[in-house]
Amino acid sequence: METENEETLRIEAYNRLVETVVKTKTSPDFVVELMKRELSLDCDKENCQDILLRHASSHDMNKITEEINLISGRNINFFFSFSGRSTRSEYFKIVLVSGILVMTLGGGCLRLMSENYFMGGIFLIVVLIGVGWLTLVATVRRLHDIGGSGYLSIISLLPLVGGTLFIILSLLDSQPGINKYGISKKYPIGK
Repeated sequence: METENEETLRIEAYNRLVETVVKTKTSPDFVVELMKRELSLDCDKENCQDILLRHASSHDMNKITEEINLISGRNINFFFSFSGRSTRSEYFKIVLVSGILVMTLGGGCLRLMSENYFMGGIFLIVVLIGVGWLTLVATVRRLHDIGGSGYLSIISLLPLVGGTLFIILSLLDSQPGINKYGISKKYPIGK
């Protein structure tokens, strides 16, 4: 039998889940797909709400809420976590912002280096490490989206052909539905 505290936690978790679904405009089909994949609960759009209220714990509902936030990009871990998937547009937005950051902050660091070589060099290293990390995270998540391993990013290090092969890989369309890295944002249920 469920205690009053457990019931309160479940209701709060359910309300957070509903609020997240509404805020992110998540489709009911997508929630059903998550429930099947993450919680192994068999349901459809009509009985999804009832099954959540009767059979899912507060932990399970929080897990679904986190997954929706992660997929919708509303989670700060999106920029730091290698897990999950990134669509082409997300990937190229991050690459574009990274390029702009390197040019502007890098230029500022070079100007600082003309006045104080040591401090300018330190700031330049920090900028390059930060932007490199964000780009690497986006690259790995992009490779996950096409069904590839993050280790394929090593291809870009090959002289001459590496960059070309990597550009081709990054332009491939998202793998529909679910793969081992998560649910596709572009084709959550499949094509």
